[in-house]
This record gives sequence, C-alpha cells and structure tokens, in this order.
Amino acid sequence: MARPSPAVERTTAILDFLAAHPTEPWSLSELARRLDLNKATAHALLSALTDAGYLVRHPVRKDYALGPALIGVGRAALEQYPVVDFARPEVRRPADETGLPCLATASGDGDMVILERVGTARPLTVSVAVGQRVPIAPPFGTAFVAWETPAAIEQWLARAGSPVTDAERARYDAALAAVRDRGYSVTLDADAHARFTRATSSGDARVASRDDVGALVDELGHQDYLVIDLDPARTYRVNHIAAPVFDPDGRVSVLLALIGFRGPVTGAEVATLAEALVEGATTVTQSVHGRLPAA
Repeated sequence: MARPSPAVERTTAILDFLAAHPTEPWSLSELARRLDLNKATAHALLSALTDAGYLVRHPVRKDYALGPALIGVGRAALEQYPVVDFARPEVRRPADETGLPCLATASGDGDMVILERVGTARPLTVSVAVGQRVPIAPPFGTAFVAWETPAAIEQWLARAGSPVTDAERARYDAALAAVRDRGYSVTLDADAHARFTRATSSGDARVASRDDVGALVDELGHQDYLVIDLDPARTYRVNHIAAPVFDPDGRVSVLLALIGFRGPVTGAEVATLAEALVEGATTVTQSVHGRLPAA
C-alpha cells in the first residue's frame, strides 16, 4: 500500500490533534511544536485549512480550533453508520451504571474508529476520543474478526508487524475461540498499550509516526494482552471489555466497549460487566434487524 504524501500526513495530523483536544485552541507555535513541524510548513497548512473552513482562527488571540465545515463532514460520515443512533442509549447506560467510559467503535479501511464515547476519563487513566483510529491488526480487533471467515482471519494475522510464530498462532486461535464462546473480548493493561493510546490520541508531546505506532502494536502482540481463560477468582488489570453488534448479514458492525479501569477487578466482576454489555449489544443488534452468525 502506497504511503500518503507528507503534506497529507501533516494535514491529517493537525486535524487529528485538534479533534483530540476539541475544547482547546492552539497557537501556531504550539501546534508546530506538538506536531514536530517547522513554523512555515505549519502556517501554510493551517492557512489552507482555515480558508476551507475546516479550522477557525481567533481574530485577537490568533490561535486555531476546529471549524464549522467539519460539522457537515462529520454528519455525512455518521450517515454511513446509522447503527450509532441505536447504539447511543446502550453506550450511555453502562457508563451511567458503572462510572466507566463506554465507546461505540466501527471498522473501516482496516482500522477501528471510535464513533461515540460517553463518560469522563478518570484521573491517571489514558483518555481516548471520538475519531481516534486503531489498526485492526494482531493483537487488536479480536472481537471484530472472531466471527469472520478463515480467509479473513488469515488476512488479519498477516497484518501483524512481524511474522506470527506457531506459538503465537495457537494463542491467537485460542483467543478468537474464547471470544466466540463468551460473546465478548477482554484485554489487559500493558505499558505498550498506554504508550500506544497516548501516541494515537495525540495527547502527548508529539504525534507518533505510522512506523512508531506499528512498532507499538507489534510490541503489544508479544505481551500478555488477550484474556483467554477468564478465572472468576483471579484479579485482572483490565484495559477494555468489548461486545459485538451484528448486522443483518451476521457480521460485526459495531463494538460496545467499557474502558478506563483504574484498579484490578476479579474475573467474576469482569463477567458481570461483560454480560450487561452483551445484553446492550444484543438490544442494538435486534434494533437494526441484525442476526447472530451461524455457529
């Protein structure tokens, strides 16, 4: 796959960064520093985006924020995912009941994209934002690919950053089988995941390059990340729990996910939270006339 031009990558980096900080205006100098751009390049890109209405520039402070043209773009994009309208109440309900942020995430062009988020990030946890993208590549995306065809699963495995060993293949096969059996996925917190989230959410000092992101995904693939056997008595440091919404063809269209766990939780607690999430996902599946895939 051909890499996008540097200008395109820099433009999307600006938009992604501002989308990750929607309530904060940023000066030219701050954006250039955060995105590792020289000021002349940053000024040219910001001016073009402002002229197009994708950004606005404050007349006095001279700082930049997202512009009104993106409202129409966002609404048009959401029309491709009408399931989000049905999913929104089922995202809010577990967030209200548990105090944990809840997401609705769809797949598109090889990535997972966060379409909806309810709940506030807790202190000392890494935040994620609407629009954030995560590659569907091992170990990410098990709840999206668990019900896919063998050929699609092979394609997913081929996206791993480094060749999958026989032992890793067996572990992924077991993880996908566990997701199908339980009806949801569970992943664990790991240092590489925290660094990955900071990189892709643009929340740290600089936006990571695609190569850096790929290296973090690959590193995570070699860590203890996927929960296969969920022991009710054991405690886990959970990263997220995800349950699938199925479309009328029996394919996963959206995931509902709980995130933001601060401390260890028992396997029994994980199962209770997951069952409620699955119930909500099932409600959305029925609302969109979806069906469970054939066994």
